[in-house]
Amino acid sequence: MFLCSDKLDKYQSMGENGQAVHISALQLRETLRLRKQHVIADTLAIPQINEHGNRIDWYAPFSGDIIPWSAATDSERQAALSQLEVSQAALRQLSEEQRRNTQPEQRLFGQLLEKALQFPDQQHIWLVAGKPVISFWGFVNAQQQSRLDPLDCLHTAAPLIPATTIPAAATAATVSIPSATPDVGSNASTIPARHNARRRLPVWLCWLLPLLLLLLLALLLLRGCVPGITIPLPSFSMKGPELPAINLNTPEPPLASTTMEGTSLTMTESRISSVSGEVSTAISANTDSGKPNIPQLGTPLSESTPPTQDPTAALDPSLSAASGTTNTTTGTQTPLSLPQEALVQGNTAFLNGRWNAGAGIQDSRTGKPLNLSYQIKGGQGEVRMVRGDGVTCKGIVNAVTRSGQLTINNQGEAQCTDGSAYQMPEILCTPGAKNIADCKGRYDANTLFPISMKQEASK
Repeated sequence: MFLCSDKLDKYQSMGENGQAVHISALQLRETLRLRKQHVIADTLAIPQINEHGNRIDWYAPFSGDIIPWSAATDSERQAALSQLEVSQAALRQLSEEQRRNTQPEQRLFGQLLEKALQFPDQQHIWLVAGKPVISFWGFVNAQQQSRLDPLDCLHTAAPLIPATTIPAAATAATVSIPSATPDVGSNASTIPARHNARRRLPVWLCWLLPLLLLLLLALLLLRGCVPGITIPLPSFSMKGPELPAINLNTPEPPLASTTMEGTSLTMTESRISSVSGEVSTAISANTDSGKPNIPQLGTPLSESTPPTQDPTAALDPSLSAASGTTNTTTGTQTPLSLPQEALVQGNTAFLNGRWNAGAGIQDSRTGKPLNLSYQIKGGQGEVRMVRGDGVTCKGIVNAVTRSGQLTINNQGEAQCTDGSAYQMPEILCTPGAKNIADCKGRYDANTLFPISMKQEASK
């Protein structure tokens, strides 16, 4: 079940001693399965690198309805998170056991298991048949560090309680109001004095205070909406209700000084004139030539070369043998198509010719991508593979169509030029969408992965 696909340059691969986690993904999952850790193995999606080595596809280990983490309900997320926490604890324990091993290969294996816990973010968590599956495990986002707890991004943050602010009106309401009951023990002569003080306060001053407050509020709002305007605070005078003058003149920016990201660039008027003259000269020269400097249509743009893994890095004796080869076939290649009449009649004549299989085939020992070359005629033929160390392996194959399916079987193990033997994968193809065959490779009943079959154009 296809989950997602993306370019490798968007992520940072985790690894140890030059050995990337995703290159050893097949061995890590197989080791977990052999240790009866099927739940953990099913949590890790199956990676498949394309022929160019710059893009990676991820497939679920089992079938079922696929729901992204963002579309799952709270109850589904909580159940999946609980399962991921259990799998994480078991994987950490297994990693610590391997790192305490005396053999260097086993210690490296334990370190890779620890790095396998990392993944970029919650967008790479999927619920397949209600169970969590992680894509791009062993990766983090580009230019970011690994998290101490990889599952931190899946925990829902508790809502923050906003601080309660007390409005100014409420604060003013809390001011104690003097009691209206006169103090019996006080001198009665003080009451007329208070009335006299209240009479001396001008009437217009009672209206001026609210107006000044409203004006001050308007000035503050205006200053917040229009940055750069200098607004002096109004002066307060008891002579009369005078409104302060507002200076709305925006200061002019300096003519010859510009600051950009901490670097001061100063340009005088003479320099501007000289630069203008140079630009005018360049424009006139370009106009006279009549050939603008525009790249021709179809000129390929330079692309950054994707990082390559160290082929000499080793995981253990079963993880350090063969590396994948790159398909050097040039020319047009046609994808495999299964004619319906050939499947019914059991005819394999459509398979005559040279075929290249790739985009999914991995070395069963190293997990690195491989490209196989098939030469078939009349249902019989030969498969050829060149390993990264220059060793060539050849084997006999036969092709049959049965029950609406094409099968390319191996007649025993392929023999290599260094005297060793290699088990080639079995190829299974069924009719697919857009008249292109849907092919899968299989090493055993528990290892099934998608591949591509393309025919070389006849020379």
